[in-house]
Amino acid sequence: MGNNVTIRYKKLTGNRSSVYLDFSSKVLLPGGAKETRRKFLNLFLYDHPKNTEEREHNKKTEQEAAIWRAKFLNIINESVFYSDLERQAYEKKQKEKNSFSDFYDDQMNKRTDKTKEHWVTTKRYLLAFYNIDIKFGDLTVQFVEDFKSYLLSLTVKGNKKINQNTAKAYFKPFRTALNAAYKFEHISRDLCKVVSDVKMIETKREFLTEDEVKQLINTPCKDDLIRRASMFAIYSGLRLSDIIALQWNQILFQKNEAILNLRQQKTKGLNELPLNPESIKYLGEKKSGNVQVFEGFKKNSKYNKVLAKWVEDAGIKKKITFHCLRHTNATLLLNKGADLYTVCKLLGHSDILITQIYAKVLDESKRKAVNLLKFED
Repeated sequence: MGNNVTIRYKKLTGNRSSVYLDFSSKVLLPGGAKETRRKFLNLFLYDHPKNTEEREHNKKTEQEAAIWRAKFLNIINESVFYSDLERQAYEKKQKEKNSFSDFYDDQMNKRTDKTKEHWVTTKRYLLAFYNIDIKFGDLTVQFVEDFKSYLLSLTVKGNKKINQNTAKAYFKPFRTALNAAYKFEHISRDLCKVVSDVKMIETKREFLTEDEVKQLINTPCKDDLIRRASMFAIYSGLRLSDIIALQWNQILFQKNEAILNLRQQKTKGLNELPLNPESIKYLGEKKSGNVQVFEGFKKNSKYNKVLAKWVEDAGIKKKITFHCLRHTNATLLLNKGADLYTVCKLLGHSDILITQIYAKVLDESKRKAVNLLKFED
C-alpha cells in the first residue's frame, strides 16, 4: 500500500488556520534533508468567513490544497514502483539539491580562533569563484579542480601570483568540508581522493646555530619578558601560541625534573613534554593555578621587532622571527643526535614527514661545511 496524504489544518491566531499535508508515514520530499511527516503549504483558511471575499478565498485555497495533495501523492507513491537501485538514485538526486554552502558555514562555525579565520578566508574566495548557492550536486571533480586552479592563479599587489603554499592553505578548509560532506553521505564520491591537494613547496627554514644561541644569551635584550619567552622557546620548541597560553597548572614539578602537560593550540593534540632543566630558570617566579606563566605576553607584532633587534645586537645576520626559535630547537636536537621519531613527538607533529624537513636542513648545512675545505686553486 502506498503512502496516504491527508489535508489538515492548524489553528493560527485570529480567525485563521494554516493548511498542511499529513503523510501516513515519513517521506523524503524533493529538496529535503531528512524524512518528514508534514508539508506546510503557506496557505490559510478563514475559520468563520464573514463575507463573499473570505468565502471565495477559502474556496480557492481548498482547490489549491487539493492540487498540492495530488502532486505529492503522485511524487511519493511513484517510489513504490522503484527498484532499490532506482530508489537510491532518487534519494541521491534529492540530496544533491541541498546546500553545500550552508553545510560549509555549519562546519566553519564549529572552528575557533585562527582556524576559523582560515575558513572565512577560503569562503571569501569560494564566493568570488562561484557567487551563487553551491549545491551538493555542483560538487564534481571538474568543480574541485577548477577551484584549485583558481586559487593557484590568485594575484596580490603588483599582479604577482600568490605563493603556492598560501594557495594550499586556502584550499585546506574546502577539502576538509568535502571530506565531512562525504563522511555524512551528502555526496557519494570521495572527491579528495580523486583531486590531489595543492603540493607544498619546501621553503627555507631559518634557524640559529649553537654558537649563535650562545651569542644571543650573552647579549642584553631590552625586554626581559620577550628574552625569557624566546629562550624557553629554543629549549622547548613550543609554538608562540602555546607559550602565550601556557599556565602554571600545566607544569608538574617533581624531584629533579619538570613535566609539561600541553594541549597544543594549533592541533589540539595532547603532548607530555619533559622540560630541559636549563629552561626552567626562564619561567620566572613559580606560581600556581591557571595563572599565565609568561604573564603579560600576548599576541602582537612587538615580539618579532624586539627579537630582530636583539638578534642584530648579537651580531647575527639572519632574519629571525619567533617561529624560527622552534626551527632552532628541532635542528639543534637533530644535530646533537636525537632521532627523528623522538623529535617528532617532542614537537607534537602529526606526521614524521613534517619533521623530516629539519633533517633536510641539516643535510644542506653538512654540504656547506664540507665545501669549506679547499686546499688547491
